[in-house]
Amino acid sequence: MSDKGFGVPCDECGTILREFRDALQRDEKELKDRLHQTANASGRAPDEMRLMWVSSVANAPTDEMHAIIRAQYPRIADLRQKQAEHESRAGHSVFRDGWQTMNMPYEELLKVMRVLSSIR
Repeated sequence: MSDKGFGVPCDECGTILREFRDALQRDEKELKDRLHQTANASGRAPDEMRLMWVSSVANAPTDEMHAIIRAQYPRIADLRQKQAEHESRAGHSVFRDGWQTMNMPYEELLKVMRVLSSIR
């Protein structure tokens, strides 16, 4: 266990949180690009395609819905393992301590946490 106390900034926590943010941004860009390509190929508007996709995912059984969402964020699984190992070893919270280290805007932290909470 580390000698760092509760809420003390940790560089490794900040690095992991930054990797989460960057991975989510890359995965979301790739998802958006695939959506636009599919919309173009099918002759639909991107907004129409997005609504159809979200509706189909929302109507899927819960387990299937989570599997579909996880598939759209392939970079996250390895980072979750890295997060769990660091938190177990150091006794830190990547989100609490990393946020302090990065000086990440609170709204940006909430976005990362919201997306991650939907990817089970």
